[in-house]
Amino acid sequence: MNSLFRVAAAAALISCCSAAFAGPEADSQLATAIMSNDVEMTRTALDAGADINGDLGEGRTPLITAVMARKPVAVKALLEQGADPNRSAGGAIGNAVTAAFFAMNGTALTGRTDEPDPRQQAEALNVLRLVAAKRPDCNVLVSRGPTRVTALMMAAEAGVPEAVKILLEAGASPNVANDGKYTALHYAVGRPPVWSQASSADRVQIVKLLLAAGAQRDRKGADGLDVIERAKRGGDQALVETLSAR
Repeated sequence: MNSLFRVAAAAALISCCSAAFAGPEADSQLATAIMSNDVEMTRTALDAGADINGDLGEGRTPLITAVMARKPVAVKALLEQGADPNRSAGGAIGNAVTAAFFAMNGTALTGRTDEPDPRQQAEALNVLRLVAAKRPDCNVLVSRGPTRVTALMMAAEAGVPEAVKILLEAGASPNVANDGKYTALHYAVGRPPVWSQASSADRVQIVKLLLAAGAQRDRKGADGLDVIERAKRGGDQALVETLSAR
């Protein structure tokens, strides 16, 4: 009896030690699988004990890592395996929704590059779509310079109508304001960033999407301007006319 007990205890100890050693190795394998966009390797790593919501560095979960790296196959696989899109990396990254606007995915999504690639933007939009389909919190504010912004604010400022549509359909509120009292509508009608590839028609479409979702035109930012006054300062008459129409 004592012999059987000792064998069982030894087996349990070996099992615990194996799990302890398997964790870091499995996490490393999972990180490799994500960057390779490899579904089978992702599943193997998770089966080996990788933490699907663990920290792969700087507070970034496997899902956030896949999102930022623009790896739609890995994003889909992780979500199907139960990855939490609301788990936050904090600071400037936030959850998986806001993470889509940073690093490789963010560059392709917003067109913040000298040579925008439609194929890469479509891939980046698909990453955002996959995450948004899980209905995570789309109103998270993340740090950017001296202020904070939501994913919807970033999409509106960049002038990407499809990203704005995806976020609104996933529950993003057009009336969430940041520390400067600015909403997504303020970002949509202000002077576009120098890197923005968006046309006036893109921005008009975004304004229409936001208004249809209930965006308030009379909200004033810290500069004391409402959105019509802000659009006039930006010099886009098409936006002024869209906002003035009732």
